[in-house]
Parts: sequence; structure tokens; C-alpha cells
Amino acid sequence: MKKLNIQHVTSILSMAFLLSACDRMAVDDSKVSLRLPKTVSGKAGAQSVSQLKHIAVQVTAADMTTPVVLILDSHDSQTVPSEITLEIPSGDNRLIQVLAAYGSGSNDDNAMIYYGDVTKNLLGGTDTADVPLDNLSGALPEEEGRVYGRYLTGVNQGPSGELKMVYRPAGKPGIVVDRQQILGGWFEATVFKNVHVDYVLPDGSLLGQQWTLESLPLSKHLMRIRLPAHSEKRWEGNSNYWQDRGADNKFLGFFASQATLLDDKKVCAPAKTAKNSGDLYFGNKYLGHSTLNVIPIKAFFTGTTPQVSANFASIMGGLDISACSTLPLAEEFKRYLVLDNSNLGNELWESIEGLSGLRGGIAAPRIKSIDGITSYRNSYKYGGNANGSFLEVPLLPGIKDSVTSYQIYKATTGSMAPMGYDNRCEPEDLQSHGWILLRTNILPEGPGDSVQFTLGNIGFTPDQNSSYMLCLSKNNIPFGSQISFSSWTFAGQPAAALNLTMSSSPYGYASYPLVNECRRIEVNLSNTSGPVMNLNGVSVSLSAGGEAVLYADATCSTTASTNLNVTLPAGTTSLPVYVKSASPSSYQITIDSNSGGLTPPAALPMTVIDAPTTVLQVELSTNNSDMYAGYPAELKIYRNGCFPMKLRLTNSGTSVVSSGSASLSWYKLDGTTSATPPTGTRLINNCVSRSAIGSLNFSATSIAEFAIEVGADLPTNLILKADGFSASAQIVFNNAPLVHHLSLRWPSGSSETPAVGSCQALEVVAKDAADQDLPIPAGQRLSFMPSTVYQGITPGPLAEFFDGSDCSYNSNNYTISSGEVSRTIYVKAINAYAGYISYNSEHTERTQGYSTDLISKLALSPYVLPLSVTVPDPTILVGGFATFSIVGGVPPYTAQVLTGPGSVSVVGYPPHAIQVTASGVGTIQVSVTDSKGTVHLVNLTGQ
Repeated sequence: MKKLNIQHVTSILSMAFLLSACDRMAVDDSKVSLRLPKTVSGKAGAQSVSQLKHIAVQVTAADMTTPVVLILDSHDSQTVPSEITLEIPSGDNRLIQVLAAYGSGSNDDNAMIYYGDVTKNLLGGTDTADVPLDNLSGALPEEEGRVYGRYLTGVNQGPSGELKMVYRPAGKPGIVVDRQQILGGWFEATVFKNVHVDYVLPDGSLLGQQWTLESLPLSKHLMRIRLPAHSEKRWEGNSNYWQDRGADNKFLGFFASQATLLDDKKVCAPAKTAKNSGDLYFGNKYLGHSTLNVIPIKAFFTGTTPQVSANFASIMGGLDISACSTLPLAEEFKRYLVLDNSNLGNELWESIEGLSGLRGGIAAPRIKSIDGITSYRNSYKYGGNANGSFLEVPLLPGIKDSVTSYQIYKATTGSMAPMGYDNRCEPEDLQSHGWILLRTNILPEGPGDSVQFTLGNIGFTPDQNSSYMLCLSKNNIPFGSQISFSSWTFAGQPAAALNLTMSSSPYGYASYPLVNECRRIEVNLSNTSGPVMNLNGVSVSLSAGGEAVLYADATCSTTASTNLNVTLPAGTTSLPVYVKSASPSSYQITIDSNSGGLTPPAALPMTVIDAPTTVLQVELSTNNSDMYAGYPAELKIYRNGCFPMKLRLTNSGTSVVSSGSASLSWYKLDGTTSATPPTGTRLINNCVSRSAIGSLNFSATSIAEFAIEVGADLPTNLILKADGFSASAQIVFNNAPLVHHLSLRWPSGSSETPAVGSCQALEVVAKDAADQDLPIPAGQRLSFMPSTVYQGITPGPLAEFFDGSDCSYNSNNYTISSGEVSRTIYVKAINAYAGYISYNSEHTERTQGYSTDLISKLALSPYVLPLSVTVPDPTILVGGFATFSIVGGVPPYTAQVLTGPGSVSVVGYPPHAIQVTASGVGTIQVSVTDSKGTVHLVNLTGQ
């Protein structure tokens, strides 16, 4: 289950009593044992038995001035003890309240929540208390939600201190279920579908009263994302598996003590792709155990009626991304929050931290990409000033006023440096991953809401071969996301030189600029090693030769000049300028002078060419972003969605403006058999007007846009082919199983114990679920990739796969054609280690033949032949050469002439051989050594 404590903002120390009583038991205290069920039955996520994950115990009485409180949490990875002991002041009418949460396994599935209480008279000494628990959740696990946001008490102000989660049973005192920190108003909280909870601020007022999933009032400043029950594909070691998950909810927004503080606050999210209104889907979230059943996303923004469904994810409340797109980037986190999906194609990443930039006290502001449409988030900035190199980290507004310290950790041997957004600064996680606390320092200063870490304020020089990270901390408890650093972080040097580089074209090619194309040029600062520091800013004068002119703007629409003066402000290391030429020519761009006395670069040569007029290729690709995404061989499209596409006319990577038409046709996987997609799948002009089309028309343009609309029936194993301008392009859509599995077997003459370096046949056979041979369906073609799986830890690859019996050509991707049952490929062992041969294929139901898959693996135990060299004739004419085959040993090989007039080199792959040249008369002795250090001597004669 999800932890009930705030994961990013604080951590409750597991197995620690939060008691107001003295550390040692007083004479008037009673030691009371509570015993709770270790597990409960009932459907919870994918498991039928749920384990105890969280306990909250509270003891109160009329004559007790302070309650006794105990909170234990499993921190996701283990269970908490079901038998606990409390020290409680003796006396009558001690009300013992217990709230227990049970979750399934170690995943984040929803919880079953139980509450109970009992009143006891305690006379001192030891006692037991049986507390009957009532199920608050009902028959199914409690659907949960996670709330991320800021509570405002003034303009850009929020409270700091302890935030209590309180459950209030009827007729009884409220029980503190969890304690966490709210910092500058920023908090995380958990809400449930059926269990009402309050959130009590440090001053005793309420942040939230009787909150549930449905009670939170959605608005332009509060958004909810709900995922239905779903499955995820997980990978561990050499195996993958499906994990079933319950419904999940995320809330993102602003809260306030006064409604007027929310007047200018917004939360925005995309309803479609950043370009061309394509539909959005969740990545790695599936309806059932199929990677083709990705969960679609539907938006119900403020002003519309929210809907939830078992068949789609819902964005409810908040506003469309367009409502925030014109707001200043500097106002994010103050006036508005954004779930930014602009750079992620048609899949919405499920990480709220990644999308919103809220990373546990740390802010990840959006930065616009080169195309001006998409953006990305970045938490760190490297630079330098008079105090040396620094690592600048932006914090959420108000955090600097709430946090006064940070902690530095060092990785122990075998621990990994932090990666991703979910590396949290929680004591249990830090300890389990091998991080050792080095020191706690005062939080440094920095511009605005940022802090700057330097060698001076971290207080030591990092080792070159060690990993470190920082955690914000309060009251010596770390929180937030890990901030990684190393010796390189603070190795910055002042810039020594300037560089000029030409940016690639919008399609990812560093091609020649075309006549009248506005091409981006980068002016970069550089030094010999480490990050570059720009302390005072650098002014640079550039000039362009020939007919080229320079611009300061990306559209080349401002004043043009052959000379341009620009400034790289302090703290920056690069600056774009733009160049355009009205005629084809070769010219140079030079840096004529600079204010920093930096070494100028060599002139940047530019060759401007006329746009080609002959179409040599057509390129078919997605069209939901202007960022270069390549031209994929296979794409996934999903049910009830619209997917923008484009066809581009090119000549060796350069766009060609032309007029004409191209046809669009569907085929089966063999590429020649016509196919009809299922009802509901059709080619349309775009995702807005959705008019059916059968071809694409070009009128003095290089790109034709269109879209694919998919209905309730999913198209699988289809090729879309574009033909026109004497060229064609194609994309495979939705590879899906054609057979149950592939069987691997050694034909006659092959063995599971081959010699290293030998080439032998391997038969791959298509099978049904009963392990019977199954021909590939008409018009289709099964693709697979052979692979190897080791037994234990094996250095280097085990074997390589080839198309022919000479093991000379390796394509890695193989097919079984329509109507065929099997395919013979060839395998060459390259190491003498035991393992298995298996395969990967999207065209089989059993897609991974790992060690747990007894059908789809084949044992391989190579052995090593003695190293030798075949020498039919040892005589070599002076001035000539001869080639001799290497047999046995373990490649790769090296060779050298030990004595005599000659030279040698290793040639061929495979088979391997030595090529010896005689430069004089006499005996030539050559040594050949394999990768294991085995040496074989060869005696030859030059004459």
C-alpha cells in the first residue's frame, strides 16, 4: 500500500515510539501488550491476503494531560509487528484506540483499513489489551488518493511545522493516524474513498476537514487524475511479469485559508498532444495483460461534468494547458502548476513529480525546447562566480524560509548514485541503499528561491571515484528528493575559449543549410576540463561572409547584418544566433573579437545549397511534436484514439518542396498482401475535422499531414505503406501474437556442447499452446530476435547469431515467412560458459524465453578447442603474404612476430586468421594469443 506518511516532505522513523511519556517506565506506568492480526483475508489488489502495513495507536484519559501516541509504518517494503507493547500511565478508563491498515505484498496497492478501541483500567505492572477491529473499507480495498499541493495563508506564504492526519470515530476522540511536515505551505497527503480524515495544521486549524476522494472540491486550482484498476509490466533480472494494481488517484493544486488567495491560481494539464490534437495514453499502464491495451486519457476540465470509468483514466477539474501556456515561466509554482506532457509524444508519464516539477521541496522549472513548442524540466544548474563552481538548486517558493539545513551522504561500495525522480530522502531508503551520512550543514544562500552549493559551504573536497548526494533536512530528518553530485560538479574553470557549432536541421540531420533557411548557430564557452564558469558575462562580435546575414532571433525576421554583437550573460555558457543566405554559396562565420580575451575558434565553414527538386525518398513518421523523433519501423496505436502522422519528401535527408500525390495502403506483414483494417480504423485528414482520405496531396510543400483514427477494434500486424514520387515508405503497426511460442532445437549435426568459435545450425519452430507445429498465417511474417541467458554471472556475451552457415553475416532480427513453420539460423559460441539460448518476439504469446520459461529455452555449454593455426604450406615469398586460419581458443586474438623478417596482423571476423608478410629470407616465428592468454607458436619461412 502507499505509505500513509508524506513521502517527499518527511519520514516517520519506523519502529520508533512517538511517546510523550518518559524514556524509562515510571513506577505508576503500566506495560500493556497489544496483539493485532498479522494478516486479513479479502481481495486486495492482486492478492487474497493482506499484511499489516501501518499502525496508529492512541491512549487518552480524563486525567492524562498528553495522549500516548505510537505510529509504525512498513515503508512499503515489509510488514510491521503485529504485537506491540506500550507504556501507559496507570489509572482508570484508559481509552486505547487503534487504526490498522493492511496492504497486499510490497507494492502500492490500496489498503484495507480497520479501527477499534477498548477502555481499560490499568493498575500498574504488565497487562494485555484485546482491541476488536472493525472494517472501515468494506469488501474491497480502500481506493486511495495522493494530494500534492500548497496551502496558502497569505500572498506566497504558507505554514510550516507538523501536519497531523486525524481519523475521528463517532463519539470518540480523534486519533492521530500520521504525522508529517508542511513546509512553506507545501504538503502531501493521503485521502480515501470511504474513510474520512482531517488534516490539522500546526496552529490547530484545519487544512482539510473530513476529506475523502469525492469530497475534495475540484476547480480551476485543483485537479484530480484517476487511473482505473490496471496492470503494469515489471522487469526483474532476467524475467518480466505482470503486476495487477488497484485504482489510483492523484490530486494537484492550491488550497487556502481565504478564498481570495486562490483567485489567480490555476492548475493545467494537456488533453491532447502538444501538436495536432492527438490522443493521450498512459505509459506502462494497461487494461489487462496486453501491451496493446494502454489506458486512454479523457479530460473533464472545470466547467464540464467529470466522469470515471473502468476503461479510461480521467483528468478532472483544473484547466486545459492553453490556460497556462501564456503565463510567464517564472510564475510557475507561485501562480500556477502544470502537468507538462509536451515532450512525451502521445504517452503521459505517470510520475506526478516528473510532470508537475514538484520534487519534494525541490522545483523543476520548465525550460522551452528549441522548437518553441515543447519543454523539459530541469532541477539543477551548474555555474560559477567569485566563490568558484556552484550547483544551483531551485526550491519551491517558501521552502527557504522553512528549512535551515541539509545533509550530505556518501555512497558505500555497491550502492548506486541516485537516478530518476523517485529517489527520496527517507532514512529507511537511504540506509537500505547504502548511503552514509557524512555531515549536516546550514542551508546556503542563493538567488531568489534557489540555493547554491559550493566546495566552500559543503565543507570538504569530494573523492574523484565516489558518489555523493544532498538531502534537505529539518530537525535532523532528511526529506525531499536526492540531489546527486560528485567531484566533477565543483571542478568548473573559467572559460578559456569560444566555439562555434552549427545546429542540426529540424529533422535531426546536420545537413547543408538551404537557400533562405534560417539556421541556428551556437556560440559556446569552453575550457580544457570540467564545467565552464562564466563569471562576468562575455560580449562577442561575429561576422558572416558571402551573402550570408546574421540574426538574433529564431525566425530571422529582425534586422539583418553581416556583423552581429551578442552577449553571453554571467552564468550562461552558450547562446544561439541565426544565419541565412539568399543564394547558394560557401562562406565562413567568424568570431572577430570578445570581451573576455578568450581564444577564438576557427572559422565555421558553411555551405548553402539550393533546395533539391528531385524526390528520392519519402519518410513516414508520427506528427505530434516538432522535435525530431526518427522514422520508426514499428508503432503502437491504441483503441478509440487519433494519432497524427506525416509524410515528408526528401533527397538524402533534405526536404524537397514539390507537388503531386502519394497513395496510402494497408498490407499484412509480408508487405505484399493487401489488408483491410478493422471497422473503426481509418485514414483521416486530421484529428479535428476527421474527414476520410485515401491519398495525400502535395502542393508546393515537402510535408503532408494526416492522421489514423482507431475505433473499438484494435488493428494489429498491419503495415501502412505510402507510395508516390517513385518512392515508398512503410511502418508496421501493433505487432501482436501470431503463435503461442517458439521452440528452439538443435538439428542433426548440432550440439548443446559446441566448441567455442564453431558455427552450427539452430532451428526455430513456431508452436501452438499444445506445443504442436503451427504455420505462420497467410500474408503474415513472424519476427524474432535470438538472445542468450546466462547461468550465474558471466563476463561478456555467450554466443552470436548469423544468417548463413559460414557465420559471417549477423542481422540480429530474423523472420519466419507466411505458411512456414520453422527457420534455421546459425549460432557461434564465443565464450565457454553455461547458459541458454532464448528469444524475444512480439509475435508470440510467450514473448520472453527466460530461465523460468521451460518451453522457450535451449541449453548451451560450449567448450574450448586447443588453440592452433592451420599451416598448409609454411613458405612465403619475399615481398608477398600468406593467410593461415586460426582454430580453437577463445577470440579475440592477437598476433606478433617474435623473430625473423616479417610482419603479422589478425584478419577476418569470422573466421579468424593471421596474415603474415615476408620482408626477407629466413625463419619467421609468430605467436598467436587468445583472450584467455593461451599462446600458440607458428614457424614460417620467407624465401
